Amino acid sequence: MAQSVRPLAPVAIVFLVLLGVLWWLFDGYTAGRVHPNRALATSAGEAGTVRLTRSRDGHYRAPGTINGESVGFLVDTGASVIALPAGVAERIGLARGARITVQTAAGPSRAYRTRLDRVVVGSIAVDDVRAAIVPAVGGDQILLGMSFLGHLDMQFRNGELLLR
Repeated sequence: MAQSVRPLAPVAIVFLVLLGVLWWLFDGYTAGRVHPNRALATSAGEAGTVRLTRSRDGHYRAPGTINGESVGFLVDTGASVIALPAGVAERIGLARGARITVQTAAGPSRAYRTRLDRVVVGSIAVDDVRAAIVPAVGGDQILLGMSFLGHLDMQFRNGELLLR
């Protein structure tokens, strides 16, 4: 019986390798559709201008940095300030300031004021930015609110957001 299975071993190995390659390609394809701007930091183009492509779910996401630490942003023109989950704020080393109440999609939530020394998205940097640490927000995605976006000119056109 073992000898009859032995010729199938090379076929099984090729099948598993092919399956792994297909998985890797599909994973890269779907990640690009959900987060089309993941390589933004290396392809920002002209200085002071960032072009974001809308993801499949209709949102604009961008990689960036806060105080030199890599983060992921979700553009939110309805947010007054940059809103950070508590876990990200702790990783970056942000201090909690005065307690405030913020209005989220889920209703009122407790938050803490903080200041960000430097926020960078692509080739755009803004110093001394108001922000809020919102413990009720999970995950690691940061809402890029108007305390950053308000310094910029924004144009929405054909599924793209141009920031200058």
